[in-house]
Amino acid sequence: MSYDTSYLKDECAATLQYLPFQLALVLHSSLAVASFYSTFYFLEKHIKTSAIHKNFKFLLHLYFFNCYVRGVFSIANASSFFYRVFIFNGTEQNLFMNPIIFQSFHLTFALSQVMDATIKGLLVFERTVATGRVEQYEAQKSACWIYLMIVILFPLSVVYVTYRTADFNTPSCFAFFAPRNTEQSINILLIASFLFAVLSFIMLRLLILLNNKKLRIQNFRLTTRYQIRENLTCTRLVSSVLLTGLVVTIFYGLTMTILRSGKIQLFNENRPLFSTVKIAIFPFTFADLIIPIYTGCVMNQTKNAKLATLNHSLQTFQSRQQTTDAYENMLRKQWE
Repeated sequence: MSYDTSYLKDECAATLQYLPFQLALVLHSSLAVASFYSTFYFLEKHIKTSAIHKNFKFLLHLYFFNCYVRGVFSIANASSFFYRVFIFNGTEQNLFMNPIIFQSFHLTFALSQVMDATIKGLLVFERTVATGRVEQYEAQKSACWIYLMIVILFPLSVVYVTYRTADFNTPSCFAFFAPRNTEQSINILLIASFLFAVLSFIMLRLLILLNNKKLRIQNFRLTTRYQIRENLTCTRLVSSVLLTGLVVTIFYGLTMTILRSGKIQLFNENRPLFSTVKIAIFPFTFADLIIPIYTGCVMNQTKNAKLATLNHSLQTFQSRQQTTDAYENMLRKQWE
């Protein structure tokens, strides 16, 4: 979320009428629609009929449902913008967003972002439990209701603390732009979320190493070895989700740091262009589109690796069986 938006009427009007800014909004709306299809395809192909534990499957459905909500928000936000531009023609009395609509849109977006981080944290926790209790994990009871309560109550608490002093009555051009009196709280929240995502990604890589190490141990039962392979598949899935989100967010953060530094004179003199670039590289819509595609590719690679391992084991078994049969035939001929 960005809070460095000018609230001057002239600059807001210039932004509303700026064609590249309008095209950037159309781009984000198109990406949101495309993300609906990519997410649906990913869920249908890789998650719906999979044999993964119901706790993990529930969290995945929550995560991608939240992506749907964020996409709907992007489309609604753009629709509100174009409604003011083309229906009201950007007149002064309708130049800024209605305070109630601004508050509703912005808090919905903020709540969705905190839910996103919360669900990712629970996914990492679930993978940690699955790795630690590998032999008893399949028999573990459902914790879906507990997870649902955490996903609802924790983000509500965080949003309340962050926005308790927010001034939504101050005019705003766009719902993505945060209200005044929230700059420090939002900065702290964004930094904390980013650090948590980095630590979670490191934790997942350690879990992958641990599962690979367990897979080399020969005294596990066959069902346990199957569960370890499922742990690896699911952990790589969550790892790809976190990695994609981190890459997109880092790119956005570095770009905005450069733009805000004031070293590029073009953006200092042209505020609508600055707002256009800021919206054009807004990370969340891109992440919602890329994550299902990239994660689906990772899942396909993992499945292909599983099939290759299975085929190799089968060929080894058949080769040994052929050798055994040949040896038995040789012995039988000797005794005939």
